[in-house]
Amino acid sequence: MNSKSIKTAGRLFLAGTLLALTGLAGCREQDENRPIKLEKGQYEGKKDTELTDGQRRELRFRGERQKF
Repeated sequence: MNSKSIKTAGRLFLAGTLLALTGLAGCREQDENRPIKLEKGQYEGKKDTELTDGQRRELRFRGERQKF
């Protein structure tokens, strides 16, 4: 083998290894049992907690500061 084909083989090996690692990284344990089919317009997550009066006041204040 000449040096050009060795470099090409090394690059192909590196690219294949990176591709395999990327594929394995996509298989997270937390995603294994999540529902795949979702109902359109239906939120399936946890119910939001109500905002306190202080949190609402803070959000209004932050919104007012963003007006131009």
